[in-house]
Amino acid sequence: DSNTQSNVPEYKVNADGSISVFKKVGGGTNKASIKTVEDAMSRISNVESGGNYQALGPVVQSGSYKGQQALGKYQVMYGNIGPWSKEVLGYEVTPQQFYNSPQIQDAIVAGKMAQLYSKHKNWDDVASVWFTGQPLSKGYNKSDVLGTTGRQYVDKFNA
Repeated sequence: DSNTQSNVPEYKVNADGSISVFKKVGGGTNKASIKTVEDAMSRISNVESGGNYQALGPVVQSGSYKGQQALGKYQVMYGNIGPWSKEVLGYEVTPQQFYNSPQIQDAIVAGKMAQLYSKHKNWDDVASVWFTGQPLSKGYNKSDVLGTTGRQYVDKFNA
């Protein structure tokens, strides 16, 4: 429906691999006053890596990501890089290509953030899905190896 379509963030991957986000979304409904995918990306990167494109997360010791680690500014799990790049960019990149390219990191994450916002319609759920894999109502008490819960992560995202 066209009303739903108007709230979907739009972005464009430029020829050089950089990303352009060109549509405001969300209005004033989110307490974080997030208006664009870029705003959300900035908040995620601040929580995840302090904005460091070269950040490496700890190797996961259990669960579906066992043996993997998160890479880059947005701490994308190693196993998500291939499928997400294929989905967003139309071609697959390796974790090393992802790690070495701020433009690729930004483009893939912008695409995923736009998809998540389109699906969940609010930034709290986007942040929770980024951290726990589930919207806040289900990821509220899920925690990582450091003990951070979904609720705490969303609170940091909104700070």
